[in-house]
Amino acid sequence: MPIENQNKRIELAELEKQQFDIEKNLIDTLKDDFEKQDKYNNFLDWLKSKDDDYFKRIELAEGGKVIKFSDYKKPKIKKINLSSLFEHAKTIASLTDAEREVVNDLLRKTLGKDK
Repeated sequence: MPIENQNKRIELAELEKQQFDIEKNLIDTLKDDFEKQDKYNNFLDWLKSKDDDYFKRIELAEGGKVIKFSDYKKPKIKKINLSSLFEHAKTIASLTDAEREVVNDLLRKTLGKDK
């Protein structure tokens, strides 16, 4: 394998580690913020109460430089399999209206309002 390809693989591995660290840091931040408040007993209710600006203002522990993943590799479009996150044999159709609203709200916040 040429040295150039090995260097590219090392860079990609480092990017994937950075991405994992960022996602873990984000989850830890959300968990800490939820535990600091006492208004909501349910994490989903608390999460649903947050506006888009809350998510934009979240500060991560290690700032670092901003990198553009598309400079290193083509982004993969992930298929979202929501049913894998539910209890066994539970489908989106079997969710309560409140649960379905939370799922839709999270998708809207994740994918953007115009998607």
